[in-house]
Amino acid sequence: MNRLFFLSPYFFVLNFLFDSGYSLRLMTLGYGLCGFITMVVGTLKIEFLLVENRSLKGKRKVVRSMVDKVKARFNVSIAEVGSNDKWQKIELGISAVGNDRRHIDSSLSHVLEFLDSLCLAQIVNTQFEIISL
Repeated sequence: MNRLFFLSPYFFVLNFLFDSGYSLRLMTLGYGLCGFITMVVGTLKIEFLLVENRSLKGKRKVVRSMVDKVKARFNVSIAEVGSNDKWQKIELGISAVGNDRRHIDSSLSHVLEFLDSLCLAQIVNTQFEIISL
């Protein structure tokens, strides 16, 4: 019994590129070549100010509340990334990984809006970055 294999024209292009020494990274520029999916990493750094806080214990309570609520609601990674010894300043780092730039942008924007709506601390500064790999 003869079996016919239907190979995509991309199969031959990929074999040529791999045999020629090109890396996968060169082939995945933009939204991907030949159906490969690119990896998109989004990072968000938020600085908060706790105006009425007077101790590190109070700061830890607010940080724990923010981190737990974000983890319960969104599929992102979140951690305190700086100002650990300052009791009126919080720096949170949030990251998300996916294959669609718009989805990552939307997810991190929703996290920022959610943290702002909690009214636990005043947002002082934000840094937002999306990297395509």
